[in-house]
Amino acid sequence: MSNRSSANITRENIGQDNVLLACNMAEKNSDDIWFLDSSCSNHMTGNKAHFSSLDQSVKSQVTLGTDSKVSVMRKGEVKIFIKKGEKKIIADVYYVLGMRCNLLSIGQLVQKCYNVFFENDVCTIMDRAPSKRCIAEVKMTKNRMFPLRIRADLKNKEVIAAVTQEAFLSVPKNENWLWHLRFGHLNFGGLNLLSKKGMVRGLPLIEKPDSLCEGCILGKRHRESFPSRKSIRAKAPLEIVHLDLCGPMQTPSLAGKQYFLTFINDFTRKTWV
Repeated sequence: MSNRSSANITRENIGQDNVLLACNMAEKNSDDIWFLDSSCSNHMTGNKAHFSSLDQSVKSQVTLGTDSKVSVMRKGEVKIFIKKGEKKIIADVYYVLGMRCNLLSIGQLVQKCYNVFFENDVCTIMDRAPSKRCIAEVKMTKNRMFPLRIRADLKNKEVIAAVTQEAFLSVPKNENWLWHLRFGHLNFGGLNLLSKKGMVRGLPLIEKPDSLCEGCILGKRHRESFPSRKSIRAKAPLEIVHLDLCGPMQTPSLAGKQYFLTFINDFTRKTWV
């Protein structure tokens, strides 16, 4: 029997004044983190910047697990981008004033014709047939939560949905820097030498940029040499004596001693302990 469970259930819309909210929150939250919650009957957030549109006529209440109630001020839509830049809309999201976290209701996702699967500590949200496209994959955290990162674009009032694991793309400033990076931060004089002697096919002449490479500055630094000073040596016995105290030793001597002191005559190099 497979361990894979599917929350693939449809139900009719039920008009209720109150909704149930039960959530165990982590200590550190972020405005762009949405928690998948199977006990939450509606999507809800306390951040007004997430919404692309709001219906101000909606007034309701949210009942917490302690039977206390908070007011639902409005209901609106949140725009997201999935793979290949396609836009999606999370509809019927409650704006709860003073709410510190963002919640995505699994029941509401299922009602909106999405399939939600839990397998190997990963929650997968997919479109239903015939496309069956993967919308998001969320890995369970150590405290058994499923956080989905949604980064907001406050300027366009749109948000971008992404898996919690992120990949960043680094783009070089121009072609000269690109060749510099391809050859492991080789200096620009060496790159031009390779080009002039035809040692690399397709390598053009490189113009040395005016700016500096931060990676080269950090990776190629070296320690300056110690300044050379004329050493002072003794010209007669006992003129200079070097002393060195060593200890405590883990194992004491036969006489119970744990330290020893050395005397070195700089002129004769004779040593006493």
